[in-house]
Amino acid sequence: MIKLHLQALSYSHALADGVLDLHALIDLAADTGWDGIDLEERLIESTEIAYTEELKQHALRRGLGIGYIGIRAGFGSGYHGSDEDHVAHMFRWTDVCQQMGVPLLRIIGGDLPAGKTEEEAWLWLAGYFRRIVDYAKTKQVQVGLHNHNHGMFPATGE
Repeated sequence: MIKLHLQALSYSHALADGVLDLHALIDLAADTGWDGIDLEERLIESTEIAYTEELKQHALRRGLGIGYIGIRAGFGSGYHGSDEDHVAHMFRWTDVCQQMGVPLLRIIGGDLPAGKTEEEAWLWLAGYFRRIVDYAKTKQVQVGLHNHNHGMFPATGE
């Protein structure tokens, strides 16, 4: 059976405007018949265990699973500082996934490095992803590469 999850990022404006918080969005997902919810790091107020555990428990009390936590692009962009800082950011969110029992960390690759072809960029990106996957394996968390066609790399599933 396919399980359908509400993607929290679809409500980013309502969350940013204070119309909803993640607890209310979990309630909305449960009340409208979704099987689960998928979260984004930028929508999660804190990585403190008390907060993330309460969020997880709220979803469970409402009968919902959390399918993944999505991470905003960072490699090549400077979004999290250096690419090494981005790796450390991925490790921290892998730990959050493990603590919350979330099976998947979904990552957008990043920006195509200046002067690199897509073929060269794949080698560059694969090196970072191997490190993240190796770490995630120790935490029993899967890692997914999300293609993203808004100027990010990789832009398509192809």
